[in-house]
Amino acid sequence: MPRMSPEAIYAVALQGGFSPEQAVTFTAISLAESGGDPAVNAAGTEDSRGLWQINVSPGVRPNKWGDLYDPLINARAAYEVSGGGTNIQPWSVTHARHAGTQRDYRSYLDEAHAAAAAVGGSGRGAVAGGGATEAFVQAALAQVGDTYVFGHETDLGDPNPETFDCSELVQWAASQAGVEITDGSWAQYLALQGQGSTMSVDDAVQTKGALLFSFSSEPTPGGGRPRSAHVAISLGDGRIVEAASPRSGVKISPADPDRFTHAATIPGLATATPTGGAGIGGTTAAAFANSPADLPPPTDSDGDGLTDEFEKLLGTDPAAVDSDLDTLSDLYETTVSHTNPLAVDTDEDGISDNLEVAAGTDAGYVRPTDELLAAGFGGAATADTDHDTLSDLVEYRIGSDRDAVDSDLDGVADNFEYALGSDLRSIDSNRDGITDGVEFDMGTLGLPPAGAGPAADDPSVDAALGSEPDPAVVDSV
Repeated sequence: MPRMSPEAIYAVALQGGFSPEQAVTFTAISLAESGGDPAVNAAGTEDSRGLWQINVSPGVRPNKWGDLYDPLINARAAYEVSGGGTNIQPWSVTHARHAGTQRDYRSYLDEAHAAAAAVGGSGRGAVAGGGATEAFVQAALAQVGDTYVFGHETDLGDPNPETFDCSELVQWAASQAGVEITDGSWAQYLALQGQGSTMSVDDAVQTKGALLFSFSSEPTPGGGRPRSAHVAISLGDGRIVEAASPRSGVKISPADPDRFTHAATIPGLATATPTGGAGIGGTTAAAFANSPADLPPPTDSDGDGLTDEFEKLLGTDPAAVDSDLDTLSDLYETTVSHTNPLAVDTDEDGISDNLEVAAGTDAGYVRPTDELLAAGFGGAATADTDHDTLSDLVEYRIGSDRDAVDSDLDGVADNFEYALGSDLRSIDSNRDGITDGVEFDMGTLGLPPAGAGPAADDPSVDAALGSEPDPAVVDSV
């Protein structure tokens, strides 16, 4: 295969899962590492292959991806090695010893930004062209915590609706990304099948923006809705965002392949221009949902994946990838390790953060500030101060105590209440006179009060209680 242009590398980085801003950084890294040659192999002291020189030497990491000389496979491997585009440290071209040389990835950032603009997005926060996938995903993520009503028709022109069913979430989010798609999960699948964009469930789990479907029977043209039908949006990292059920509303869930029977991508996302407003590329879901159209487009001066706006809130240097020069990027420290990006030794134990991270020891923890949460900082989506498996960002949005495993002290941990759809702030969620702790022990927590009628089944509830969902009532359209 001939040497690839920066535009081609940027495009394949987007396909591999990187956001538009991340794709700029990783295009520059690829140019510095391989010169854009997908067939290059650094043999000798190491076995590094392809565009991003993925090192599969014995003792470093096994090759679980396959043909790393295939640009897309290499991009997906780079996305995984980088922790979803959040850690550039594995690539030596980002290290200080290469500063100012041909091996310095920053030498290629101008080419990478130009490639992004040529493909259809600036790479500095504006999202267009291939970036429509990111807009689609971020639009859906912005609705986490909203309510679910079966059969609800969502106004596609509403920039921040509060109610969805599963296919309406997909339709609305696609509309924000500039793509029209029908509603009804089975109708969506049939339309995408007709466009030849179906794929395996396993591949969809690893593809950001792919749709995962669950049907009780094969949808057929003119055959109507299967007895049970559901659709979710893959985040490409083993998670989904879905309008799940009346109990859970819009939520992020594990992407369990056994839950789904069919999958497809939305072809229009590859060429569409988002219509939803500013703030998609490197900002947050909340910013996307609420940003006025006249806000200036976000910028990322140092190309590290953190926008200048949020670097100001974080106190980091918008002109430096690694503000404290501890070899952990600001992005990594604020989204993965949650160490202090302004201190070489977060816990002040005499051992620097980079050495503790490498050794797997506790380097310390920096709790996201309320100011960052109010602004919707995406790094808080991976922070979990109270270790209850609910991120600080989720707990902030739903109003629970991110410093307590059991916010309402009812004897039921917040993560269980969240999965069951009960109120994390009340000891008696359904006001039936029986406390949630007792109902949890009875196996009735999350059910409506007696006489209120059955609620739609929610697979996450069955998983929490160790039972199987009733396929006749598994949620959604």
